[in-house]
This record gives sequence, structure tokens and C-alpha cells, in this order.
Amino acid sequence: MGYRVAHASLEFFDHCFDEPLTRSRAAGDEVLQRAVGERYLTVADEALRYEVSRARKRYGDDVPHVCYCHFGSASALFLADIVANLRDRGVEWCSLDEAQQHPMYRDFDRDLGRTDLVTSGLSGPLHWRLLGLGLRLAKRLGVRFASPRGPRLPYL
Repeated sequence: MGYRVAHASLEFFDHCFDEPLTRSRAAGDEVLQRAVGERYLTVADEALRYEVSRARKRYGDDVPHVCYCHFGSASALFLADIVANLRDRGVEWCSLDEAQQHPMYRDFDRDLGRTDLVTSGLSGPLHWRLLGLGLRLAKRLGVRFASPRGPRLPYL
């Protein structure tokens, strides 16, 4: 096992659930902990559906998705459930090297206009300024990020 930097096409937003999950566990609130877990699994499932649909529209067929995780408490507790869900859906597995050969990943560095998390062409300060602008816009639009059960993402 090791760590490799690679392009990813799918995020389950596990890091967004770490704080609500930690808070519910510290309070001993099992009902809230289950609710956070259920929300996380729902968000992961919807994120998968969204990215699969988007990639099919662009590339005309299924593409090998690469997911990244932050490996906090949400991943530690629920990643096995996500993998089981993927297996139940009949997902086919491949190596990272095989997945990275798909044109979608080769396009990432050339296609910085996409809405994916492709930031290799942005300078560090510009990246953080853009993130700050996005957060201020979200606040003006009334998007709330702090929730006891975790986030509701805009496209869900």
C-alpha cells in the first residue's frame, strides 16, 4: 500500500462529514451519528450518480472513475458501506494505471475550464482567492455549510 498523486474524477465529500460525526460521537448521540452516516452515504451515492452521468454525456460511454478520500472518521466508519454499495451495483474494478489511460484523465491538465477539481494550472494564491470568492458567493446565496448531519450539496 502506498500513496500516489493521480487525477481523480469522483469525490464522496467525506471531509465534510468528519466534524458533524466527531461532534455526534463525542456527545454520545447515536441517533445523530446514524443520521450523519446516512447523509454521508446518500451524498456519496448521489455524487457517484452525478459524475457517472456527466462523464457519459461527455465521453459517450462509461469511464473508469477514480475516487479520492481524505481518510478521516467518516471514511473510516463508512467506506466499507460505500464499497459494498458499489459491488452491489456491479461496478467493475480496474487498476489506477488502467483508469488513468482514459482520455478523461489525459484531458484534465489541458482542460482547466472544466468545473472539476483541476487546479494544476492555477497558482496557489489564485486558487485560494477563487475559493474565497466561491465561499462568499455561497454565503450571499444562503448556502449553509454547518449542519449537524453534514452538508447538502447543491446538485443533490
